[in-house]
Amino acid sequence: MKWSVLSAWRGLKSKFMRFSSGASRSPALTQSKTPRHLLLGKKGERLAVSYLRRKHHRILARNFTTKLGEIDIVSRRGGTIVFTEVKSSVRAVGFAPRDRVSISKRRKLEQLSLIFLQRMRLGDPPVRFDIIEVNFKHEKDPKPEIVHLPAAF
Repeated sequence: MKWSVLSAWRGLKSKFMRFSSGASRSPALTQSKTPRHLLLGKKGERLAVSYLRRKHHRILARNFTTKLGEIDIVSRRGGTIVFTEVKSSVRAVGFAPRDRVSISKRRKLEQLSLIFLQRMRLGDPPVRFDIIEVNFKHEKDPKPEIVHLPAAF
């Protein structure tokens, strides 16, 4: 009996990947290709938006992106425009997510805020830069700790 790599592949494919063209693949076969830290960041941003809404912020933009970079959340509270950087992490001893907002990142956020205000034609309102930390005990933590640092810089 002759054997080739191609025929072996077809045999394995038919044995382990049985699904009709209309059916979805099993979760084991369709693992997300998105890195875990990015998924954690997206989850953290969703939780931060919910938190800000509960604190009476009106969300103006999420993931505002230019060639210079990205602002995670832009909101309005009263007459103040709030630019929020969200940092999510699985809790590590002696490490605060806010420490990952470097001086250069802060300067970049300030430049991005000017671009946002110009594009949205909001004039020259009072602005504030906040940091929200979302601290997960583990990756599947349903209720992470949220620390809001208003006027962080």
